[in-house]
Amino acid sequence: MHFQPVRRSSTSGHYSTTLQNIINGIFTGIQGKGVQFAISLGDFCYSGSSSGAGVPQFNDFMSARGLLSAPFLPVLGNHECNANTNGNCPSGSYTGLMQDYINTIVTPSTKQSSP
Repeated sequence: MHFQPVRRSSTSGHYSTTLQNIINGIFTGIQGKGVQFAISLGDFCYSGSSSGAGVPQFNDFMSARGLLSAPFLPVLGNHECNANTNGNCPSGSYTGLMQDYINTIVTPSTKQSSP
């Protein structure tokens, strides 16, 4: 098996077309399997930590997530905290990126109906 690197984002801040197609395929595939519930383990974006920086990628993810009718639980990853791979979430304060994650991914996910 051979994996090739996938460009994470375009110059517009959105996922690259290749990455969007992969994520769409994952959600389409698990929808086809009839899953009752899905958990995603974070790292929805790769962007700066300022407010608004991750929103294009969060929106791309949620567009793909719309392909799944089952309830979905998003879990915060380190990239949603401070955009770094070598740090953890700050204690007691939110970065702009964390607030965008809450507004764009968590809040819509809490409005789902139960199975």
